[in-house]
Amino acid sequence: MICTGCGARVSQLVAKYGQDKCPLPCPECDQIADPYVEWDGVLIFIDLVLHKPSCYRHLLFNRLLCGFETSQLLAKLWLCLFSFVMIFERRRGAVFLEIILMFLLLEIVFYPKQKTSTIQIALLSSAFPRLLRLIAHIFDYAGMVEECDWLVRIFVFTSLGEAVYAMMQSDHLPSNTNRPLSKYLSSYAVVAIGQSAAWGVCQLLANQN
Repeated sequence: MICTGCGARVSQLVAKYGQDKCPLPCPECDQIADPYVEWDGVLIFIDLVLHKPSCYRHLLFNRLLCGFETSQLLAKLWLCLFSFVMIFERRRGAVFLEIILMFLLLEIVFYPKQKTSTIQIALLSSAFPRLLRLIAHIFDYAGMVEECDWLVRIFVFTSLGEAVYAMMQSDHLPSNTNRPLSKYLSSYAVVAIGQSAAWGVCQLLANQN
């Protein structure tokens, strides 16, 4: 578990007093270590859309330790994502290939010491922009489908970049350091490499066919 504010490792997020739970402060920055433990899921989703780094740290490092069954939760989330892609995505093969390549790059090449569940949550948390395709299908407007396609691609890229950046902050960062430029650019470079590799493989397969 880590502090969602400064990134320092903490041993406990909440203290129990009978039936009540009290969020504990971080020993490094003296702020509440993880205020999201008391937040409703809708509010967490809003901060996820706003690309709040603290929200990504909560999801990646603390959420699965707050009473959820890790394997069951991940299985349900992957099932929802794959079902959504099969129904609403026009480029199903490219999307699946991109997810697989990004997972392999993060798991084997860039972050081999990181927990597999953390990498899976990073990929899943970046998939929420695909919900924008629902708008295009609801209104059934061809022009909107094309516009949503580009918007979804950009939003997925930035969301995954923020998730990877949060993974790079798993070790302690000084509380006065918000976004070190080198790590911030490196996180987006990792995502760009993965998505470019997926695009290249898709083009190669298309040319062979």
